[in-house]
Amino acid sequence: AAYKTPLILRDLAQSLFGDSVTSLDEIATKMTAYADKEMKQGCSLHAITRHMLGISNAMRGGRHFRRFLGEGARDKDVTAELIRHSFDALITAQEKNVA
Repeated sequence: AAYKTPLILRDLAQSLFGDSVTSLDEIATKMTAYADKEMKQGCSLHAITRHMLGISNAMRGGRHFRRFLGEGARDKDVTAELIRHSFDALITAQEKNVA
């Protein structure tokens, strides 16, 4: 469940320990910075993002997020900003669902 729906871990930490809920925007910011650092050391973006695809399961815009992030991360000229752009689109889709 943690791999297919990783936000379950966020929700569990909040329930058990009272941790504040980490927003998608915070996750995007932290993962973009992490990926940028790792890519400077030779890691491919795909090696990082392939573990992030499940975060959008059962969310509006999730299919687009997974395709954009999954396919885009394989481009040889891609930067870590792809993560930010992917999450921005997902966040926008969530806001449209609420409004």
